[in-house]
Amino acid sequence: MREPKIEEIFLRKPATILIMLKNCRTASDIWRKTNFAYTYILKVLKSFEKLGLIKRERKGKGRAILIEMTPEGKELAEDFEKIK
Repeated sequence: MREPKIEEIFLRKPATILIMLKNCRTASDIWRKTNFAYTYILKVLKSFEKLGLIKRERKGKGRAILIEMTPEGKELAEDFEKIK
C-alpha cells in the first residue's frame, strides 16, 4: 500500500470544498454532496472568507447564509481542478 502524499492529506478536503462552491451556494449544499463533517465545512469556509476567497451573506431573516466565490477564489478553484 502506498503512502499518501502530504498534499493529498492537507489539501484534498479544502480543495474539494472550494471546487464544489462553483455549484453549491450554502454549506448545507456541500455537506449533502460530501461525507465531510458539517462543522469542518464551516471552519474551512471561515478560513476561505478570511483569505478573501469567498463572501458570505445572510439571506433574508432566516438562518441560510449564501456563499459567493470572489474572482481570486474562482481562479484558485480552477487551478485545483487542473491538478485533479
